[in-house]
Amino acid sequence: MNVKNPLYEPVAALLPPGWALTAKRDAELLISSHTIRLQADPQSNDPLGPLYGPCMITLVIVDRVAPEEIEDVRRRNAALIDGLPAQESKNNLKQWHEANADVLQIINSEPTHYADNFSVRIQCRRIPYGEPAHQEYLRIMEALNTMFRAYPA
Repeated sequence: MNVKNPLYEPVAALLPPGWALTAKRDAELLISSHTIRLQADPQSNDPLGPLYGPCMITLVIVDRVAPEEIEDVRRRNAALIDGLPAQESKNNLKQWHEANADVLQIINSEPTHYADNFSVRIQCRRIPYGEPAHQEYLRIMEALNTMFRAYPA
């Protein structure tokens, strides 16, 4: 149990059997399933064909961004993305990430949801492929979406 993270107990209460909650840092939680078939992440080096592993949903508490300020954050991040050097090939992806780590950290801190005193970034890159794990994933995401308010699109 992690008493420092205000989300730990409410999130733990909503998880179905077979899903685990880990506090990675004071401000980061990781929800993970058992090993299941997953949909590949189109933004990664995932191989073609079946992919197996745990579905992982990350929740990171970040500084609060007011709903009326989110567009400024999005514009800043778009400018940062435009300023990143091109990736030459997938062979140099690790070096590219290391060279641009500071900028990527700023971009990845953009919240997706907010509460009264903080904002949260909810992210899941590989979602379950089939039933019943996909339905469990949808129920978890629905519960998380009721715990926080989403920023306007």
